[in-house]
Amino acid sequence: MIESIDLYYDENYKSEIDSIRTESKIFDDIKIDISYYQSGWGTSGFYHFDSLSETEYTVTFYGVEREFGKLLPDTVTFQKGDIWIRDTDSIVDYFDFSRLISRKKEDSNNVQYGRLNYEFYPKDTIYVNELSDYGFFKRIIETRFTTNK
Repeated sequence: MIESIDLYYDENYKSEIDSIRTESKIFDDIKIDISYYQSGWGTSGFYHFDSLSETEYTVTFYGVEREFGKLLPDTVTFQKGDIWIRDTDSIVDYFDFSRLISRKKEDSNNVQYGRLNYEFYPKDTIYVNELSDYGFFKRIIETRFTTNK
């Protein structure tokens, strides 16, 4: 069995109690229990960086400068996964990190789920093809084929 959490923003969000829905699905004899949460809570940050390096499992940003959000160190490393590369014409505009976060409400035992979102903007040009395909979500360029009949 696999357990999954699906968090989505709802502008009509009322409370944690109203936001929880669970369903089970079976795919190829594997049961997946999915808990759906609405959220009206989250945090974000926008940063610029000088350079980056990557391993199979991590990406490290160097020379990080905060534009908005939580103060981060000059060098910061993240586990890969759920990282979107936003680009224009195969040039990286920014890296978009999204993570599920939780907190316990002070006035109750309810756990509230939200989204942490960081955007990292390169100071210099980075081409999408310079990055590995492992751990990043990249835009797929659609190719259309024509056939002669």
